[in-house]
Amino acid sequence: MAFIVETGNGAKVANSYTTVAKFQEYFADRNIDVTAMTTEQIQAYLVAATDYIDTRWGPKFKGSRKYDTSLYSRVLSVFTDNPTAADTLIVDGTAYTFVAATTGAANEILIGDTVWDTINNVIVSLDEDTIKGYLIADADISSLTIFFIRDGIIVTESSTNISIDASPSYGLSNKRQPLEFPRENLRDRSGELVTNVPDKLQYATIEYGYRASKAVLAPDPTVSETGLRVTKTRDKVGPVETEIEYADATSIMITKPYPAADRLLAEYTFPAGVTR
Repeated sequence: MAFIVETGNGAKVANSYTTVAKFQEYFADRNIDVTAMTTEQIQAYLVAATDYIDTRWGPKFKGSRKYDTSLYSRVLSVFTDNPTAADTLIVDGTAYTFVAATTGAANEILIGDTVWDTINNVIVSLDEDTIKGYLIADADISSLTIFFIRDGIIVTESSTNISIDASPSYGLSNKRQPLEFPRENLRDRSGELVTNVPDKLQYATIEYGYRASKAVLAPDPTVSETGLRVTKTRDKVGPVETEIEYADATSIMITKPYPAADRLLAEYTFPAGVTR
């Protein structure tokens, strides 16, 4: 199992709000012995706890996910002047050649009368399956920002008149964080903005994780064939008699209360009955 801890960067594969070390430290401070638990076991408990937090509390958390929009890796190209014929721009392993006049060959970029024209020709010539979008600055700045469809697309050039900022080209693609945290516009009871993965969230994850080591956090309820939840069964012997009580359909409890953990998240959630 891949165990990836969310640190506040919206990691696309994160599945835990805290670390094994913090789990162990938390219970050592409270004189609760968890030394019999292996690292792998604790990781599984923390993943289960994180899943439970997001499933149970996700719709009730205040604010919004920090990385809940689509972002794409990008490259900012600055054209100090028009490239010359035979200069190349290499995008994702494909070489595009600047030409003074098109010949009909593949992957040609026509050099325009101005840098502005050339920048526009770059966009027209690049593989449309590679580009998600682009941004062209005004003609005086002569820069081009390309938004790619995925991560890891490398852009290089063979022209002294094109400058590429390589660092953003390894940005995040389709960065839609899998977990509810980090969040934006979330404040604690003191009015302070809550950023990254707050301590109380980590403590709640640890508390839920400990309970996950004892039993399933959200067990399936016992239901009858009609779908009603069974709250009580009484069997009588001689003569045989069975009595079953069902929960009112309007009062079915989907989740169990875990006060020690639940209360840690109270200031991050809307009160009962309040929705976003």
